[in-house]
Amino acid sequence: MIGFCESSSLSAAFRLAPAPICAPASVAAAVYDMPALPPSPYRASAKWTHEQIHPLRPLSAMAAGVWHALREVVRDRPLERTAAEVKQDEGALAIMRDIVRAKPGSRAEVVAWAEELGQRSRLTVLEHTALMYVARTKLFADEPEIADAIAASLRKSWLALTGKVPDDLTQRLPKMTLRKASREARVYHAASFQPLGALNRPETLKARMDASIPLRDYVPENSEIIIGSAALLAAALSSTGAWLVGSSILTYGVFSLSEAVLHKFAGHPHTQGLAGWIKKELPEDAPWLQRKWHGLLQRALSDTLERTRISHQVVHHGLTFREAFTRMFSSAEHKARVDAFIAKQDPKVAEDIREELYGSTLSLMGCLRVLRAAAPQIAALVTAGIAFGAPAWCLIPLTACALGLPLSMKKVHPEQHVDKETALAKAGPLLTAILQTRWAAWSTRNHELHHEGECNFNLAFAGADALIGTLVQPNLDDLFRMRDDGTLHY
Repeated sequence: MIGFCESSSLSAAFRLAPAPICAPASVAAAVYDMPALPPSPYRASAKWTHEQIHPLRPLSAMAAGVWHALREVVRDRPLERTAAEVKQDEGALAIMRDIVRAKPGSRAEVVAWAEELGQRSRLTVLEHTALMYVARTKLFADEPEIADAIAASLRKSWLALTGKVPDDLTQRLPKMTLRKASREARVYHAASFQPLGALNRPETLKARMDASIPLRDYVPENSEIIIGSAALLAAALSSTGAWLVGSSILTYGVFSLSEAVLHKFAGHPHTQGLAGWIKKELPEDAPWLQRKWHGLLQRALSDTLERTRISHQVVHHGLTFREAFTRMFSSAEHKARVDAFIAKQDPKVAEDIREELYGSTLSLMGCLRVLRAAAPQIAALVTAGIAFGAPAWCLIPLTACALGLPLSMKKVHPEQHVDKETALAKAGPLLTAILQTRWAAWSTRNHELHHEGECNFNLAFAGADALIGTLVQPNLDDLFRMRDDGTLHY
């Protein structure tokens, strides 16, 4: 802030030299060849404080504090790690993998690794996560000296990463600390707190569903903070913005719920589920309205539901990708058996399954069938918009969600079933950009777990799995399997 100028002539100062216009009297006399003025009485007075000269200084300091806090919130996370950090993170992942898979001799390797960490002043987030996991598993409960050394390393790491040492050394790192870590480190950090167990067993599936809490491990990135802030600002400043934001939230919620419900009950029915009930003929003494309604559903949905059940549940989940998430067929004989099963189906169904690569993608007619299934919620949202007088802008999120579901199934889903390098190599520029987003990584993790058990029915729109109780978040064993497959899991 510019203070009081002690020169008698500002115009002369500007004309004569580029010296500071607020120079002290002695500097003014030397530079401008002017007589020095007597000191200001305000500066000589001990009672006249700096805050009195600058009455806005407290507000300025507060604004500076807010600005620095905002900079901390939206600070760019490091995109690249040094070669040494990559090597350290690989070592931490190897330690967690050995513990999770109970590798023989892993205790000795963990001891040597922990001793190496004890000699360093700062650990990476992945090393900290691995050290916490070792402490939480109580691998060295019978060896107090090693356990104490691990606790000492954790205390030092907490102090270096966060500036404080909590009472519980094995708790989650603060989100502000995780914002500065890589996506890989954040994903593995969250997974280290999830229980182990196979998803094809009902008891472990329920335990993992109970442990999966949405948004608990969510760490916002810069783009998400900017988009969220812009949406709130638009909603606060204009009615059009409020309509657009509100309709986006409502439309997203409706499509998320309908995706999960239709995927669960139409794509994965027990026995023949809804499709079997619709195909079943009602007795003649059934109420007239029930028979009419059943006949309407039978004509409209019977073929679609049966085609979906065979293509998705039977072929895609049951007959293909049996040995690995990224390998459709294990051998030529395997493919021949699947082709023989498909040949026994209705010719139209068999042709659709082949055209859609054994249920891995969608044909044009498949996209239209998805839109037809979404027609009721589209009609309901349009009707609600007309009834409440919503502006035409509200059709933007509706169109985006309506097209996003079939396009994600057609374009993104096939790339989730191949390794990351292959997917990025054959994708175009737009699809490459999409596959490198957090959404694609989340969707891939969700979908691979979906192939393991009755869970995670959201592929495009996250959220509804938590509402219907089918959300399962990956644990370390899942991530190591995804890492072996080379998928887009982070």
